[in-house]
Amino acid sequence: MVSIKVDEPQEDQATPEIDLWSPSLTPTNNAINILASAAPSQPLHVYQLSALIPPLLSAILESTDSLSPSTPIETLHRLYRLLNLIVAAKPDSYLDLLEIIAYHTTQVRMAALRILGTYWPSAVGHAFVGKPLHVMSYDYEVALRHTRHSRMPTEDHGYNHQFLAWSFEATFPGQTNVSSESKRASSHQNTCDFCNELITGFGLVCLDCTSAVHLQCYDPPDGSFMTMYPSPRNPDTQKVSMTRFSCIGPHTKSALPAIMYRENHSLRPVTLFTLTPCFACRDPLWGCHAQALACTSCRQFLHHHCATSPDLPRCRTKSLSAASLTVEWRAYQTSFQNHYQGILLDESQISRRSHEEISIAYGILWTQLQLHRNGVAGGSLIVERNGPRGQEGILELQDYVKLYSDCLLSGRLHKSETLDEFQRQHEGFDEHQQSSNSHSILFDRSLMMYISALIKSPRESSISNNPTTSFLSVTHREVDEPHSEDSSHPFELVVLSHMREILGFELNIYLEAAARHLLSHLNAMGWFRRLDQKTELFDASSRPSETYCVFPLPVIIDYSTSVETLVSAIDICLQDLDITLNEIGFLWMMKRCWPNGMTSDYALHRLTGLVVSWIVSEVSDLPYLSFFSSLKFIYILSGRPSCLHCSGLCCERKSTTWTPHAA
Repeated sequence: MVSIKVDEPQEDQATPEIDLWSPSLTPTNNAINILASAAPSQPLHVYQLSALIPPLLSAILESTDSLSPSTPIETLHRLYRLLNLIVAAKPDSYLDLLEIIAYHTTQVRMAALRILGTYWPSAVGHAFVGKPLHVMSYDYEVALRHTRHSRMPTEDHGYNHQFLAWSFEATFPGQTNVSSESKRASSHQNTCDFCNELITGFGLVCLDCTSAVHLQCYDPPDGSFMTMYPSPRNPDTQKVSMTRFSCIGPHTKSALPAIMYRENHSLRPVTLFTLTPCFACRDPLWGCHAQALACTSCRQFLHHHCATSPDLPRCRTKSLSAASLTVEWRAYQTSFQNHYQGILLDESQISRRSHEEISIAYGILWTQLQLHRNGVAGGSLIVERNGPRGQEGILELQDYVKLYSDCLLSGRLHKSETLDEFQRQHEGFDEHQQSSNSHSILFDRSLMMYISALIKSPRESSISNNPTTSFLSVTHREVDEPHSEDSSHPFELVVLSHMREILGFELNIYLEAAARHLLSHLNAMGWFRRLDQKTELFDASSRPSETYCVFPLPVIIDYSTSVETLVSAIDICLQDLDITLNEIGFLWMMKRCWPNGMTSDYALHRLTGLVVSWIVSEVSDLPYLSFFSSLKFIYILSGRPSCLHCSGLCCERKSTTWTPHAA
């Protein structure tokens, strides 16, 4: 006799349904997404047409010197028209430029790198040891020759950083189970470039060059507005308001930076690091990235939608006062609830959400809490409270942060199999990697790189609509399905609706607002961008099922034929004598090839060989900065818990971390 017992599923464990942004699409319909022209199993005419681009560009760049003043402006005009045509007609032309960088001469390689940095600046980053890359644009060339300057316009200089609010060693309040070795292992990436001290908690990071600073150390001339206004109680006393921000550059440098002119205001998009009210509507400028438009003349900040309002005051008609910085508590709380209503959950709702959803919500709200505190401390925000704290039983910002941190630390939230597998692989690779319960997934760079590779991959038809179920499922696969043997090759052009499906089916992110915040965060980090060059990822005029995004340059964990070209490009950049090419090679290695548990052994061995060969051949002639960046890369590869110089003795002192002893 055989007895079979089947447990019935519990109703409270049912998986929420995904609100697809493209309901008409089926899991097997990937026709709207576009593969790279060099991907396997493409039609023959695609290979024939795409094979013309690299030799054509290399021949033109070899015979034309765009930096020479003797080159006729008419020749440059035809060159830049051709480049604009190629970029518009072939969106994955950055792979052709990467091929030129990897397999051609130094002159052509540098020109191709300048083109890549002009049309896809987030993919290249920017050098801060070597010379900045010259912008390959007709508008820039005309501006330089007209003004007779030998440098780029200051509005978009090559050394300018684009900082983003970040959490360094983002432990929760009250967490004490982090070992000193783990802190020492993570401190090498958390050192302030200004004061050389360790950054803990809130800080700023430039994702183009991995530079990190404390907020108090951040004081660029075009990144802070300090204004004075009379005190409301004593007009003879002046109070100071300090607002810190970072200007957001365009997604492409093929044209001069666009400045919006409204009512004599000169407005540019910025990322605020101190919360402040809008100059027009007086509501706080909520958000973590690209929250406002800053006027360089009157030093005021506006919402994007307030810039087009007919009631916008003219520039310099209203001076800064305490009233313009004050927000009544009820209006403050109402605007906060309206802006973050999708991720504000109570305890009963949190228990039905996934670990990834709450971790994303925690990261967003934690960052917003730091911006709020910075605004109050800097004098750019005054919250006027007439009643006691927590009146009417309404949860405030800090209450939500505390609630979410407690839920994540409890470990009761369900985690997706994809995230669980990544963390098991990564923890086995790096013994100092902390558990995901100790920080938000938004601030794990390795995980963000993995998710960026995941959302551009096709979703297999064998994946169930309920990935967390424990029951067996039977799916049917068509024998004559096109490209079935290459179904894992990533796309190059992906619609937002496809990314949303991947986040739901692979990472259990069913909450609409959590998916939007995660995609916006990845876009701010530069992992992808909109094909139409718009700064805002989501706007009212575009539909997610019709909004195409492009992923400039692959990452080391991509299942793509272009990964070998990326590694070859890094190899040839490190072999070159130009310090700028060496630095670009290391930037690509640190941003796109940073080792983790998902990296293959072949890739780890080859990248380690590139670093060691560069150190052996060039270390005597190059600055210590690039040298110790390479040592940090080897440190992660080897997984050693001690310093390479003194076996951990110097790491006990924060100020001497990675300082050469007798080199």
